[in-house]
Amino acid sequence: MARYSKVGSSAPSPVTTPRGINPFPGPRAYRRDDQPYFFGRVDEIEELTSLVLSSSATLLYAPSGAGKSSLLQAGVAPHLERRFDFVILPTVRLGAGTRMSSTDHASNPFVRAVCETIGNPDVAIPADITEAAATRRPDSSRRVLLILDQFEEVFNDPALWRQREEFFTALTNALEKNTWLRAIIALRSDYLADLVPHERNLPAKLVVRYQLESLTEEQAANAIASAFAASGLSLADDSLRVVLDALLEDITRPPGQQRVPGQHVNTIQLQIVCRRLWEELRDAHGDRQRESLLTPTTFSVRGSMSQFVDEAISEAVHRSHGDEAAIRWWLSNTLITPSGRRGFVVVDEQEAAGLPNSVIDALEVVRLIQLEQRHGLRLAELTHDSMIAGVEVSNEAWRRSRDRKRRRSSGMFLAALIGLLAVFPFLQIEREAIIAGPITQEDVGRGRDARLEFSGNRRGVVVDVLVSGQPGPVPAKFSVMEVGADGRDLPLVTAEIPLSPKAYPTTVPVRTSPDRTYAAVLAASNARYRLAVSSLPTVQVDEDRSRLVLSPRVTVLLEHGRRELISAQGLNDVAGVMPIAVETTEDWALIEGPPSPKFPILLLDPESSDNPFQPTIISRKAVAPPVQVGPGQSIKIVAHPMGLASPTIGSNQQPAGAEVHCSDSTKVKVVYGAADTGVPPTSFVGVGRDSVVLPMNVLNIQASHPQILLHGSATPGASCAVSVRSFSEPAVTEIGRRVLVVPESASANAFRIALPQDAVLVMNQNPGVNASLECASPEYKLALSSRQDKLLAPIPATMPCDLWLVRKDSSAGTLSLPIWVVDTSAAGGW
Repeated sequence: MARYSKVGSSAPSPVTTPRGINPFPGPRAYRRDDQPYFFGRVDEIEELTSLVLSSSATLLYAPSGAGKSSLLQAGVAPHLERRFDFVILPTVRLGAGTRMSSTDHASNPFVRAVCETIGNPDVAIPADITEAAATRRPDSSRRVLLILDQFEEVFNDPALWRQREEFFTALTNALEKNTWLRAIIALRSDYLADLVPHERNLPAKLVVRYQLESLTEEQAANAIASAFAASGLSLADDSLRVVLDALLEDITRPPGQQRVPGQHVNTIQLQIVCRRLWEELRDAHGDRQRESLLTPTTFSVRGSMSQFVDEAISEAVHRSHGDEAAIRWWLSNTLITPSGRRGFVVVDEQEAAGLPNSVIDALEVVRLIQLEQRHGLRLAELTHDSMIAGVEVSNEAWRRSRDRKRRRSSGMFLAALIGLLAVFPFLQIEREAIIAGPITQEDVGRGRDARLEFSGNRRGVVVDVLVSGQPGPVPAKFSVMEVGADGRDLPLVTAEIPLSPKAYPTTVPVRTSPDRTYAAVLAASNARYRLAVSSLPTVQVDEDRSRLVLSPRVTVLLEHGRRELISAQGLNDVAGVMPIAVETTEDWALIEGPPSPKFPILLLDPESSDNPFQPTIISRKAVAPPVQVGPGQSIKIVAHPMGLASPTIGSNQQPAGAEVHCSDSTKVKVVYGAADTGVPPTSFVGVGRDSVVLPMNVLNIQASHPQILLHGSATPGASCAVSVRSFSEPAVTEIGRRVLVVPESASANAFRIALPQDAVLVMNQNPGVNASLECASPEYKLALSSRQDKLLAPIPATMPCDLWLVRKDSSAGTLSLPIWVVDTSAAGGW
């Protein structure tokens, strides 16, 4: 390859360079102490120096990541200091400075930020830029350089427009009245348009400007080769050619597209790639054979960027204790647009698009993302467009590795489970942690109780029990006990598990304390079993914000008696407690906090939750206690997001129902208490200004605890009226024809049917009425006849049923509907 003429020279003055230190800082900017390793910008240093010497203020502008800060810190500033005896003031970064000073309402935040940064800390900080700069000036013969970095920050808060104008005036006065004070203002080029309206108020209208271009191939070669040499290592010409060719390619182009060499080298890529290459060559201890392996097929900028992302994510996880899969998903899905461009998200007080701010801050420290203020908002984005390919390649490699591990684990685990007649898919999920066990019948021996002791934690644990055996009168008995200091056990949870040849898993949640010992005990004679204790991802009692979770099971801790609407993508069911209502099609459950030591477990769809790039977002919202309503009463409930009414319906001697109408579109259904486990699930029906009537006393329930559940979507919520009605129409007790009436003033009517013999109920379809039958046994329902003109339902002897007639059109008059009760006992029943 061709030799480059300026290798080894970054500025006119030579600098002694320490050996053995990595000369490439990676994604961060060069600092003053990195000056011995800063190369490739000789012309820019000379040109900017000339501008500073000849004008009071110089505007330096370039795209993000072009190296403005590095050029100023490690190039121009030390050159002015050594060659021209300038006093270099500490660099002012207006973004951080104005945020720190924003509480001081008595002073201009921009002026204050400048003065606090450049002022001598050993004296009182002046409120004037000139006075603050003078505190660092040792004598009147020295010139002073003020560097204002990240100048775009002055435009990012619209509320500070007045303070911004005052700052420009103060800065102009300081520079125009003091010829010993010079300034370089560094600005991102995409903010030049914001600067134009203010040029008349800026020093000398900032007519002296310098545009910094990205590194050319020659400059990049100079920067790489000279930095290697300065640190005591050398890079062979052919290796340097390989690196340059790779850096000149556009890695943002999708794989498979023709590679077109670029005109410039990306500075951030150069630093990341060469930092890693330097470490590899240092570790080779001069092994030229190892360096010779650097070829276009073995060296990849995309791979180096991917490795940087891997290490940065690992460091961010270590710093923040965040979830690696959630971080990777967040980077891919929030900071990279579907078209493959760099996006941004708003950072709130506690989170950014579901990721806690502790993780956001850690990602900024490792330079994967950058945070900045724009128009009053704090935004997060990837540090540079070149990070997009690094994140995508890193995530794809990580996902493949994870899939391989999962397949290996699944194969090994399946072999073991076949021998044990068990299937435990939860063990494949990395987000769960098994804290005790598993133990099996082979571990304990036949005829002995299985006992698995474990330490408690603040979140609670779940015990997974799998038992199979021949059915018999004696079920397996399971309990979780707290082990006392005196050796005696205090039972917390007990359960009986019927035996069957096929093993079915039982999950038992238990709240525990971190300073105590517990035992899970299973007595299952002549049975095969498996017992394990796990800790699950947990949403704490006081955690009311959305949270990202990657696990097929999630614990949600609730206060006893508190009702909460809990939403979780891919919700399949709720274990551990009996929820008030579950709607898996809409991914929510309404749960009442159980007494200790129980707690609910959300069971998620493995296909949606076991994908590291589709985590589940858990959110929760308190729901007010149910409002009591008695027969003949009417109450108002606001359904936002949900409202509950608890009606008093009395005995089952007469049909009872709830009449509901709302100010806006709402959904309503009847739900039952935990004691009513035999109740078939009901469906939501839509309700608006027209009333609907819901049957309440389901006859197959001995002790009903019905509640009216209203689920609204409007904001601030629909106002609904709920009333309870009893229907005292004479019961249908005889065979034959009867005419049932829905009065003009009523939205519904209901009739008890109690027959001494088997019969069939027959009625015509009526377009103005919804007819339904509720019997003590739920399998008896109205069905269309084969000609689809009549409704039929068998009714067994002595079984009570309620026939409900609910009008569809409130404007219709009195409705008369004939029914026929046909005796089938004479024909031998049906």
